[in-house]
Amino acid sequence: MSASPLLRPSCLALALSLACAAPFAHAQDANGASSAMVDYQIDAGPLGASLNRIAAAAGRTLSVDPSLLQGKRAGAVNGRLSIEQAAAQALQGSGLQLATTASGALTVQRAPANGVERIGTLRVQGDQGNRTQLGDDRVSPADRPYASPQSGAHLSLQQIERSRGTQAGDIFKSVAGVINGDNRNSGALDLNIRGMQGFNRVPVVIDGSQQQVTVYRGYAGVAGRSYIDPDMIGGIDIQKGPSSGAEGVGAIGGVVSMRTLNAEDIISSDKDWGIRLKGGFSDNSTSPPPAFTTGGLRNGGRFLTACGGGRTCTVQQLPTEFADDTGMDRPSTGTPAGGSGSLAVAKRWDQFEVVGVYARRKTGNYFAGENGPGAPEPHYAVSRTTDSRGRWVEYTNVTFDGLNRFRAGEEVLNTSVDNQSWLLKVTWKPSPDQALEVGRMKYQSRYGELMPSAILRGEGALQSALSDVDADTWTARYRWQPANELIDFKANAWRTALDNTIRNVYSFPALPPEFTYIETTYRQSERWGIDATNTSRFITGWGDFALQYGFTHGKEDVHPISAKQSFSSNNAKREESSAFASAEWVPVDWFKFDAALRHTRYKSYDREITRVPSQSRPITYTDVHLQGRDSGNTPIAAITFTPFEGVQVYARYAEALRMPGLFETSSGPVPSMFAMDLRPEHAKNREYGINLMRDGLFAEGDQARLKLAYFDNHVKDYLTRTTVQLEGWVSAPVIENIDNADFKGYEISAEYRTPRFFGELSGSYYTYTNFCHSDRAYPTRSPACYAGGVTDSYASNHVPPRASGALTLGTHQFDQRLTAGTRVSYTGNRPTLPRASNIIPVVDWGSYVLVDVFANYRLNDHVALDLGVDNLTDRYYMDAMTLGLMPSPGRTVRLGFTVNF
Repeated sequence: MSASPLLRPSCLALALSLACAAPFAHAQDANGASSAMVDYQIDAGPLGASLNRIAAAAGRTLSVDPSLLQGKRAGAVNGRLSIEQAAAQALQGSGLQLATTASGALTVQRAPANGVERIGTLRVQGDQGNRTQLGDDRVSPADRPYASPQSGAHLSLQQIERSRGTQAGDIFKSVAGVINGDNRNSGALDLNIRGMQGFNRVPVVIDGSQQQVTVYRGYAGVAGRSYIDPDMIGGIDIQKGPSSGAEGVGAIGGVVSMRTLNAEDIISSDKDWGIRLKGGFSDNSTSPPPAFTTGGLRNGGRFLTACGGGRTCTVQQLPTEFADDTGMDRPSTGTPAGGSGSLAVAKRWDQFEVVGVYARRKTGNYFAGENGPGAPEPHYAVSRTTDSRGRWVEYTNVTFDGLNRFRAGEEVLNTSVDNQSWLLKVTWKPSPDQALEVGRMKYQSRYGELMPSAILRGEGALQSALSDVDADTWTARYRWQPANELIDFKANAWRTALDNTIRNVYSFPALPPEFTYIETTYRQSERWGIDATNTSRFITGWGDFALQYGFTHGKEDVHPISAKQSFSSNNAKREESSAFASAEWVPVDWFKFDAALRHTRYKSYDREITRVPSQSRPITYTDVHLQGRDSGNTPIAAITFTPFEGVQVYARYAEALRMPGLFETSSGPVPSMFAMDLRPEHAKNREYGINLMRDGLFAEGDQARLKLAYFDNHVKDYLTRTTVQLEGWVSAPVIENIDNADFKGYEISAEYRTPRFFGELSGSYYTYTNFCHSDRAYPTRSPACYAGGVTDSYASNHVPPRASGALTLGTHQFDQRLTAGTRVSYTGNRPTLPRASNIIPVVDWGSYVLVDVFANYRLNDHVALDLGVDNLTDRYYMDAMTLGLMPSPGRTVRLGFTVNF
């Protein structure tokens, strides 16, 4: 198959954008120095250091009395701005303002007394002196993880664009302790944080909404999928472990909160409108072939190859080839084969703001890398048996050593993605302290995937018929923040609807033709939710306080799209509510105390009838509609010491409950025989860490950030699939609580930036993993605890690599027009294999090192080019946490452009 011209129009658009660059460049040169636009990415820090970096980047002189800056900090300064705009951002809330002298020089002076500064749709009344940070937007999102007694991360728009990769999950490659499970199937997000994955243990929240649905992946397990195109994302905040806010319901692993593009991401100057056009292409892919096309090595087995000693036999010829040339026509490097494009527009009026985005992305099946170990090779093992008369028979067993059956440089079937998305948001600001945002987002995709178990059986790899997903999201978000420290009110309402049609092919060559077929599973999921939160701040003689309190309520309904019930679909409904309160107390500058309490309750109902076995012998069965109901309370407490300026030492204890989900409490692909007995998962986590956040640490204008953390996570009554014994030798897989799951380890996140260079380091190391199952352990002769997961458990494929890390080094050159760098990432082996499994295939991905490079060159204020090369060394490897036995993409070149008006 030849490379598909999927996005030739994008190549044409790239050429047109370059042709347009010259007149824009001339226009820029004609402007005065004071109006020159500069790309700023300055994190929050001391005000003096921020102003120095702003002036240096713009090549201007800015004079200021140092006494005015003592003890003052600046918020983050991000975006393409003039020096006046950048300085105004840095000075917000400081009581200072930028001024121009009679000679035209820039200076900083005191602002008029009692002035009210406007920040977006919010207002901050001067400097109130409250040192709490709970719910404080003045803390830069990039700095928040380094000023919090909880591990987390922030991905800015620039970082997302720099690390886009070939799948949506690739943007998390540099985040310690976070991996996207089954990353090469369907283009969805199924995030794993410190070993917790699936069943909404790690909610993916998009503009306050959730769409995650559990998809059955055969014997290999399940995937909890959420869908979004990277071109829609404006920023990502990650919290690891239980959280106290509205988004933390059931989040025993953590929360991944995404915001979509807003006007500030599109309007890059003082205009009231903006347009952003993005496009690009990638190589290393091809159009997917017809269903039932074979791939990889196949036709292994046991062959009778010789006999003797008077024994007669029919000798079988060993295959000389185990695959044909199909799928081996990899296009040359740089050949356009797939790509993406998006158009974003924004407009502001006095009280209204409108944002619209359309994105299209299309790539075919990618090709595996060609270098390094791991590609399969035939392995021959000869065995001979001899009877008492001396007659012998010789057999040759042909197996395939390697990570999977796909050859080096081969097209990897079922990895294509063809999606389109659109977003519309309208914001109404009736007053300076209020904002109401209403949004609608649509995601449609046609993609390839194959049941992992199909590759393990004799038929090997097959191209499946393409599957479809259609996700609709509606959101309404309100915020009121008057000039009153007791009121910072937020309210959200949302609805998501997801239609999913999954088509899997099956072929059994040794059986009649009717055993070659396509199985189609229809599923529809709807979710609704509301939440409200208020934050109050006040200062007393005992110190500074912040209180945050609110509630959430959500509903979920899953059912087949058609009237025909598939065994792979659930048909049930569920409700969950939560009330929460958290507090922060800062009595002195060097000490802080945080505490929170959450109450959660749920109920669920299965529309289908299930035959439930009795717990006693002889076993009898009762037909029931499975129902679940439970409630509970969980606390959080943390203390933070600041022994030196910019250095924090903290300890945190956090609990969370995850109530059983619909997949676990209703009939479907796995019998929930004990659903009415299921208990909520109860996380009890401890974390100890050190934060460093210093500016000017080694040189003027530098920024140093560091977080070292040790975590000890214990989940009581962990829910997973196991095998239970019924009568005699009869056994069956079920969902039930096991005793506990434990993960312990260390993490590091570090950043260092100067005006010309930057570096980022992240890593995690697990010292201990353990799963215990004593109540209904089967077979009973097996040990009760095992590091890799209990028998037939989904958890077996949720255990992260023992060690992983990433190092990014980059530079800004040519007046910061060029940003270029490289990322080297290491992923270690699975820490341990699980207990022997009867039905679940456990993937051992092997360790690997990847090298990626990136570059962004800004031709002028309006046009920029992007170049990225993923897997520079063309390594043959398989992603950690994958369910399907398929290699990951080989070397892939991405070239793109961005045009801003």
